[in-house]
Amino acid sequence: MVVLLIKPLLSMLAFFHICLATFVAQTSLAAHGAIAPHIADSDQLALMSFKSLVTSDPSGALASWGNMSIPMCWWRGVACGLRGHRRGHVVALDLPELNLTGTITPALGNLTFLRRLNLSSNGFQGILPPELGNIHDLETLQLTYNSLSGQIPPSLSNCSHLIEISLGDNNLHGGVPSELGSLRNLQVLSLGKNWLTGTIPSWLGNLSSLVFLDLQQNGLVGQIPESLGNLEMLTILSLSGNNLSGPIPSSLGNLYALTGLGLANNKLEGPLPPLMFNNLSSLEFLYIEYNNLNGTLPPNIGNNLPKLNYFLVSDNEFHGMLPSSLCNASMLQAIQTLENSLSGTIPECLGAKQTSLSSVLIGGNQFEATNDADWSFVASLTNCSNLVELDVSSNNLHGVLPNSIGNLSTHLYYLSIAKNNITGTITEGIGNLVNLQTLDMPHNFLIGAIPASLGNLNKLSELFLYNNALSGPLPVTLGNLTQLTRLLLSTNAISGPIPSSLSHCPLEVLDLSHNNLSGPTPKELFSIPTLSILITGNDGLCGGILNWDCHLAPPRQPRNDIENLS
Repeated sequence: MVVLLIKPLLSMLAFFHICLATFVAQTSLAAHGAIAPHIADSDQLALMSFKSLVTSDPSGALASWGNMSIPMCWWRGVACGLRGHRRGHVVALDLPELNLTGTITPALGNLTFLRRLNLSSNGFQGILPPELGNIHDLETLQLTYNSLSGQIPPSLSNCSHLIEISLGDNNLHGGVPSELGSLRNLQVLSLGKNWLTGTIPSWLGNLSSLVFLDLQQNGLVGQIPESLGNLEMLTILSLSGNNLSGPIPSSLGNLYALTGLGLANNKLEGPLPPLMFNNLSSLEFLYIEYNNLNGTLPPNIGNNLPKLNYFLVSDNEFHGMLPSSLCNASMLQAIQTLENSLSGTIPECLGAKQTSLSSVLIGGNQFEATNDADWSFVASLTNCSNLVELDVSSNNLHGVLPNSIGNLSTHLYYLSIAKNNITGTITEGIGNLVNLQTLDMPHNFLIGAIPASLGNLNKLSELFLYNNALSGPLPVTLGNLTQLTRLLLSTNAISGPIPSSLSHCPLEVLDLSHNNLSGPTPKELFSIPTLSILITGNDGLCGGILNWDCHLAPPRQPRNDIENLS
């Protein structure tokens, strides 16, 4: 769920790349349609050295390289300078997303007029050549999504004009070189998804031009430096997926331009700084899930963060109320508070103003409902036409499941109310949720018959209704569920025969044990080769895999027998 939420952060970085590429293009010669300037021999030799170490070029991107009839400045991916001392020299090398493999030649260090090097999304291996530090004019270094190893060369600090260093999604190890602290023009430092170790350097707080800092998914330890609060131009701070500990620094509240804060999957502890969100009115993404944070959620957080899109605080130790001010964050798309100790009622306004809300995962808390008014949040959520997942499981919800649950978004694919104390019947309206893939309602006190309308849910793959008090027959319409693989209905009071129509479902697990089913077990079920079936505790069943004839009185069954038809 959380993996999809990084996309907005990446789109912001892509916008930065477009702006920077436009700037370089204004001072460069396009690869086609221009008069070739004087060719710099040393540049051509460096490019041919680069080609010689490319071991695979499936699209033939470098086929023109070295062709004597094609000027170097017209080779694919090459741009040359137009004016002054850069004229005829390579100023940009752009070869992204071409599935190139091999190693990066140290000879690239001879491209002394190079301003942009983009080899991202290829398969380059080996180390980053220290010789890249000889390219003193270099402004943009984009090598993300490769398989580069070794350490980050300290020599990059010689490239004093660097605006961007993007080395994410590689296999780099070691620490962040302290020498990089001299790069005062640096705006983008993207080192996420490597194997970097050590602590987050406090000198990063001196890089006052930084707008994008990504160190996520490494092996960094220690505390988040207070000095990061000095980066007043910072828009993205992504530190998720490390082993960081200690509190969240209150100084992060000084990052007035911040739009994305990712601190998830660490070992952070303590309460949220009380004034942290007072000045972060531009914040859109808050990822602090999977930590050891405690205390209460700020009551005015929704008022202070009017642009908030994602509020992810799952798997912490927060207690107290879910702030009703979150209802005022009208741009909210996801609210996830799973596995905390939050209590009180679920705000009835949730979803009322948030038409973009797609994910509400608030299970595993201590939320309460005792009457119809406490369930009014469901009616509010019917305004959310983009809602795809709703989880209120493992709370203290009592009372009757409201009929309005059948009016939720038809885009809903996951619905869980499991492990509560919910009573009443399952509304026929549940059959309106035609895109449901998982319907999870076990461990409640639901009564009445299973609605025949469930047969309308032709995308349903999992139906869990076990440990309730359901009665009546199994609907024949369940046979319409041609994607159903798991049907768990044990420990209810369901009666009547097992419908042979269930054989139309690609079932892998069928658990009908401990009900009041009767009659012959359908032989058609035995034709499903992958099916594991549990039917014990139904004294009225006979025939099929059971070793008694339907015309004889059935023997008493042990309660723990499992018949496996796989």
